[in-house]
Amino acid sequence: MDDGKFVSLQSLKSFIDLNNKINYNFDDVNATLVSVLEQVMAFIRCGSCSILISRGRSKNLLASLGPGGSQIKSVEINEGSIASWVMEHGQSVLINSPSTDKRFFSGANPKSLPRNLLASPVRFNEDCIGIIEVFNSSGHEDFDNYDIAILELLGVYAGTTLQRQFLSQQKDGLLSMCENPSQGEPFLIGKSPIIKEIERTVDEIAGTDTSVLISGESGSGKSVFAMRLHLKSARRDRPFVRVNCAFGAESSVDLRNVAGGTVFLDEVGRLPLEDQDQILRLMRDGTFGSPGGIRVVASTKVNLETLVQRGVFREDLCYRLNVLPLNIPPLRKHTEDIIPLAEFFLEKYRRVHKKSVEGFTSGALSFMENYSWPGNVAELRNVVERACMLSVSKLITVEDFSGPNPKARADVGSSVAARIESAPNQNDRSLRTAVGEFKREYVTKILAEENWNQSAAARTLDVQRTYVSKLIADLGITRDGR
Repeated sequence: MDDGKFVSLQSLKSFIDLNNKINYNFDDVNATLVSVLEQVMAFIRCGSCSILISRGRSKNLLASLGPGGSQIKSVEINEGSIASWVMEHGQSVLINSPSTDKRFFSGANPKSLPRNLLASPVRFNEDCIGIIEVFNSSGHEDFDNYDIAILELLGVYAGTTLQRQFLSQQKDGLLSMCENPSQGEPFLIGKSPIIKEIERTVDEIAGTDTSVLISGESGSGKSVFAMRLHLKSARRDRPFVRVNCAFGAESSVDLRNVAGGTVFLDEVGRLPLEDQDQILRLMRDGTFGSPGGIRVVASTKVNLETLVQRGVFREDLCYRLNVLPLNIPPLRKHTEDIIPLAEFFLEKYRRVHKKSVEGFTSGALSFMENYSWPGNVAELRNVVERACMLSVSKLITVEDFSGPNPKARADVGSSVAARIESAPNQNDRSLRTAVGEFKREYVTKILAEENWNQSAAARTLDVQRTYVSKLIADLGITRDGR
């Protein structure tokens, strides 16, 4: 390794940002994959990269990131491929001259080969659960041992994080079945009128067999209300099965074991079209949605009607799922619940982590009440847990909150008009200037809401990730607002 190389302060900050993004979006495996790849490209000079996570058979997850943006799909691992070799041997592979490599590229067309590539294991404990690859099609210097060391460290971090997410979200990579749901996650607590009204609505519709579509931002508590629907119904003693739609529907599910229970289609908007057909057939033949059958509860953070218009979601399935719509508001819409929730999570995690923390300082309470919580209840939970573990005193202080920065968020919220008034050239009132100011304000706001995850912001803005990067550069957008 070249001893002259070192991790810069900016690189360290980048890694901390990665950790914060993952904590804020812990339920989103896809977001974690893309975030890891963004850090790979931040640490290693490359044209594109990918991460493959082995989940068995054709359900292996492959996320890629390059000039065309990010892409996530299910793939098979081909025997004799670099991925297969790295998975089997648990060792990194560095190839700076693919055309002369006889192990993986024998007989390949030289024009189809990358200039160079580097592949490294994704590890959890001693197990290799995937592979990270970086590529260059042209330009850039050769990869070296320093790049291997960085990639292997990121592989360990990614493996540990992803394994925690998989264990938290599903069993066997796809499903989470709660045989005794009453022992599962507690109800979302809240005293605000808006949450009390939603709880009343949930309790009223729990006794029906009709499908329910729960909408809301990531981390707003959709899965908790899905569980409440189940526990308040006559199905409470039957299984509650969660299908992570990021992986597609599992065709081998034995529905006889779910009879009379509830199937929760989590983030149903991600369900591939072929799996949408399967769900629709089951709903049509009475397996789902009939008395004594299986009840369907689905959640989504995107507008399904918009997906229908784009041709990526079946219109008839959208109508069948959206019989009883239920919208969960973001935490910023019921701020009176922030402190009760924070106290609830603190009590939970101080017992889990055996900490003697007793509460929050007045400064910490004010901090939480004034922060916008773009990651909603999930972000609040993760921030409180982290602060509980880091605190060295009886009370959690503002300094124990290492992630959120409410002042920066508040700065983003300043009006376009105020920005124009403070512009250096007060005589420039052209439409072009006004549109430019609005565009800068709006893109900055979306980036802040997505924790500065450019891929997530691109999805919200409905543009390519590379265009978001161009906007940041062209509009002079900076994280500190300067």
